[in-house]
Amino acid sequence: MPDSIEDQIKLVEKLRNDAKLTEAIDLIEKIETNPTLKDEDRLLCLNLKGELFYYLQKHKLGVELGKKAHELSHKLNNDEGIIDSLFNMSNIIIQGQVEEGFKILDQIENLLKTAKTVSPEKNNYWNCQLNLGKGWGFTLQFDFDNALEYGKKAFEFAELTGAKTPLGFSFVLLANIFHGKNDIDKSLRYFNQSLAIWEEAKDLHHISVCNSMMGQNLILMGEYDQALKHFERSSAITETNEFWKIADYTNMGRIYTQKGELNRGLDYLRKALALVEKIPNKLGHSMNLIAIGRNLILQGDFNESINYLEQGLEVAEQLGNPIHTNEIIFLLLTIYLEKGDGKKAHFYLNRLKQNVEQNKDVFTNPYFILGKALTLKTSKITSDIGEAEKILVEFIKEDHINFLDDVFALTLLCEILLGELQLTNNTESFDEIIPLIDKLQAIAEKQHSYKLLAETYLLKAKFALIQNKTDEAQKLLSEAQRTADWHGLNYLAHKISSEHDKLLEQSEVWEKLNKTNAPMSERIKLASFDGVMGRLKDKRAVEPPKLIKEEPIMLMIMDKAGASYFNYPFLEGWDHNDLFSSFLSAFNTFSDEMFSKSIDRIKIGENTILINPIEPFMVCYVIKGQSYPAIQKLDRFTETIKNNSEIWNALNKSVMTSEVLSLNKPSSLGSVVNEIFL
Repeated sequence: MPDSIEDQIKLVEKLRNDAKLTEAIDLIEKIETNPTLKDEDRLLCLNLKGELFYYLQKHKLGVELGKKAHELSHKLNNDEGIIDSLFNMSNIIIQGQVEEGFKILDQIENLLKTAKTVSPEKNNYWNCQLNLGKGWGFTLQFDFDNALEYGKKAFEFAELTGAKTPLGFSFVLLANIFHGKNDIDKSLRYFNQSLAIWEEAKDLHHISVCNSMMGQNLILMGEYDQALKHFERSSAITETNEFWKIADYTNMGRIYTQKGELNRGLDYLRKALALVEKIPNKLGHSMNLIAIGRNLILQGDFNESINYLEQGLEVAEQLGNPIHTNEIIFLLLTIYLEKGDGKKAHFYLNRLKQNVEQNKDVFTNPYFILGKALTLKTSKITSDIGEAEKILVEFIKEDHINFLDDVFALTLLCEILLGELQLTNNTESFDEIIPLIDKLQAIAEKQHSYKLLAETYLLKAKFALIQNKTDEAQKLLSEAQRTADWHGLNYLAHKISSEHDKLLEQSEVWEKLNKTNAPMSERIKLASFDGVMGRLKDKRAVEPPKLIKEEPIMLMIMDKAGASYFNYPFLEGWDHNDLFSSFLSAFNTFSDEMFSKSIDRIKIGENTILINPIEPFMVCYVIKGQSYPAIQKLDRFTETIKNNSEIWNALNKSVMTSEVLSLNKPSSLGSVVNEIFL
């Protein structure tokens, strides 16, 4: 530790530049206890500490120190001190006072033009701070094009400083800008570059912040499991502040809610609530209460949901936040409609109407329009339902900021048209319904919402069924399950698999309905649309699946021509000739679909044959019972034999020699089969 105060302050600046921000704060606070500290050095400490508080996201403290430093700078007639203090005062931008912050930054910009005897290093540092401030201001105003212009300038000056801290924060700014522009790949790249700086500096707080923001990006990409890993890393760091812990717990709660793990999601949301009530943070408080309310709606606990949403409504109104206020009123409206309390529902619909008249903005109006359409549709009066249909048709013609509004409207309109189809048996209704589902799919793909995409494939499959397109329904169900599986939506994947099993079990019933040209009402009842429609409207969740172990019958590996290279019956003395001949018949019919993964199972008698292509082979697992747990085993087996060089080489050799493999040949095959299936 240097002896002189001047050298200690230089060390603080070095620690700051090296991104060792906590160490720098500790050293400043030690310097400030020195009774011989001069006013000039006290000014340096105030400005440095204010800057460090900004970097550590303690913006209020940083601004307060800036004001104290500004007074002392004028008293000492210190031009550099004035500029540094103004930078700290300009951080009111991050507190939401953007226009006031811009005025201070303009004042700084004018001072920089006339600043004398300033080193190039200091000038570059100031210019970096100036552009960072403006970049954040435009980001908070959602003006991402202007923000990017200043973000790039900030980065250029950051490189000239040769210091890690401004470079790290330039990366963070650029990452946030690209997050706002929905360019998630670039956003993640900049967060990774920033993270590398903080990891090298062992700055745990900013390691946590970067992980948290990366998690939020991954949510937008629909990569829930990867997002959870980042939130877990972030929340495990004790040095991070409550704001980021609240964000982590809330996001983890939302992810588990989306995945259908409602109790686990609720636990994290309540953890966040406990922290947000301590700070307090009204914006975070209302957001968290909304998330808990939504979770409880999915659980069917309407009374408890109302309790949390009413608390959230009070907080949102105190905050003067029309977005949260109207979202909560809309949710309360939907609950009371579900409970059959029309009087309460109309009370909240009138509140939405009043709010629209008072706050004529793009955020308020959709809640009233959707609330009105839902209320009319729920009345079950034909003229009201017709009016709801007209409202929704007009609504979906427009672009909306929140894509979930469009999802709700499209789903509600599909429900109305499906009801009409059920009553009239007029198949021309499909010409209206199918484009709506196509729009749902387009939204899901654009927003990387794989839960929505899987549910849309499931909805398409059900419409294919009632149109007498059974093969197409099977292909769509397979695609729906794969989409859910690949993105960690295990409950949903299991549900879709059960729907697929149900279709195969009811194949004779469907065939009879098609032959007799049965009315749409019968087909719609058998297809059962309620579950998927409810989930698309966020009214219900997938129920936790009951895992029932399948009865294994046989495992096979064959090629496209139907030649078998491995047959292993799990039942002793079981004669598979009849099954195999039936399978070959089905294989000749569906071989292209099987190898393209369009169809992942077929039913032959009481047995289900699960199929997994692995070029140039096809692995088949014959079972009785539930398919989903069996598919997990088949996927694991397929992946294992592909990556096991001994088994893979033996399979390819058997193509040339026509030699059939056995459990002992190659030796590792038996242990793989036993480990996975037995």
